[in-house]
Amino acid sequence: MNEDEEEYTTRRFKMTHVIESMKKIKVGDIHHGETETHFGVGWTTYIHRNESDLHIGLKCQAPPESKSPWSVITNISLKSNQVLGFSFFELDHCFHTENFQKSENFDDLERYWEICKEKPLKFNFFVEVTDVSGVPEYDEPMVTLIVNKEKIEVARKTLVKESPHFRELLIRKPPGSCEIPLHLLVREDFDNKTYLTCDICKKIFPEIPDTLDCGHSFCRPCILHNRKERELKGQNLTCAQCGAVDECGQVMPNFAVANILYMMKKEEP
Repeated sequence: MNEDEEEYTTRRFKMTHVIESMKKIKVGDIHHGETETHFGVGWTTYIHRNESDLHIGLKCQAPPESKSPWSVITNISLKSNQVLGFSFFELDHCFHTENFQKSENFDDLERYWEICKEKPLKFNFFVEVTDVSGVPEYDEPMVTLIVNKEKIEVARKTLVKESPHFRELLIRKPPGSCEIPLHLLVREDFDNKTYLTCDICKKIFPEIPDTLDCGHSFCRPCILHNRKERELKGQNLTCAQCGAVDECGQVMPNFAVANILYMMKKEEP
């Protein structure tokens, strides 16, 4: 696994800001740390000193080549090497076009002045990215799965990676977010064979059935016959059950039904 893949999997990174000496930080000064790139955008730490307090914060730069509103939703924890096991704050924060930084105010300047007399003061931002939008290459479109009347959002990348069924389905969908209606098969469906029968030839599927974009499944011979007839007329494939036009001209193997058929055959005496 390369560094980019590891970052995408863990979705975490750390930014560190070191104060070498409080004496060098004058009232009104702003000091920035080095810029690092994570999830397609630049990040930098900064400190700002007022007369009575010190601000330390994290900035998220606008992503390059982004022509639309962007946002990076995070969970941030700020810790110091001088206070082990203690977080100054831990919170959810959305960096976006109009709100690209987050800072914490420390009013106990004398305490940090004393610490810096002996050794540098180090602050660590532990950042977990929970959602990215509008960032080229890191934008993560969501797929809404509609189960009965409930809607469940899942990352498109996750579905493609974890499920052969959704991989086949989403390859045919345009990039970006989309909605997919699902029907959870229950035992009653198996008993009356409703979802195990081809609506064209009225026979139990002999092998893995094919599913059209509308969600209806048919056996492969019937699909091929239907497609051939439509092609001779210069027309797109249509669903024999609901009449929906399958503009992409492709079908998807229905692994869910195939697995049910396999289990039923194993149960036969």
